Amino acid sequence: MGKLIKILLVLVLLVIAGLAALIFTTDINQYKDQIIEVVKNNTGRDFQINGELKLAPSLVPTIAVEGVELGNANWAKEKNMLSVGRFEAQVSLLPLLKKNIQVNRLILIEPNIQLETDNNGNGNWVFENIEKKEEKTTEEPTSATALPALAINEVQIEKANISYTDGKTGQTTKVVIDEVTLTSSSFSEPMELTIKAAINEAPLTATATLGSIDNLLANKD
Repeated sequence: MGKLIKILLVLVLLVIAGLAALIFTTDINQYKDQIIEVVKNNTGRDFQINGELKLAPSLVPTIAVEGVELGNANWAKEKNMLSVGRFEAQVSLLPLLKKNIQVNRLILIEPNIQLETDNNGNGNWVFENIEKKEEKTTEEPTSATALPALAINEVQIEKANISYTDGKTGQTTKVVIDEVTLTSSSFSEPMELTIKAAINEAPLTATATLGSIDNLLANKD
């Protein structure tokens, strides 16, 4: 029994090593245009990655992207709804064997987010292409292959600037974030929040326990 366990462990290590070698020897920049095209098709917005995609070799490989820009709604005042100075994602190798994506840590550095509504209360964060696809999926169920399972354990945001403009009143609220950390074991579990920020120049420091991501996406309390 002991030999069998050792053999199995060696096999697992060889598989991990092979997967790691494949990932680390692949130029991920060859997928840059594909990523841009997928985001454009799904959001209906312009999307740019101005820097190179970088991969740091490790048992928990880190993918880094610089200069990410997501275009705004055609009626919005600002050119981009979102721009990020640097984006990092630490991804576990083992879940990839089961075609699952396990993000241990997601880091956004210097994001600039411009949120606003028009005179009718429509938000620029509503993507028409996504809504149309959801309606089509609801009306005409298909047997398409399911998307890979995704889990994110921790999100960090550093040096962020967020503004929200109400299209009806013209009032703008500005949030400057020094650092925000959100942690959760899964999308169905509560999130722990730590934040250090300022809202309209009023300082805010807080820790809290929030609902799960699943509940937020389902618009539950």
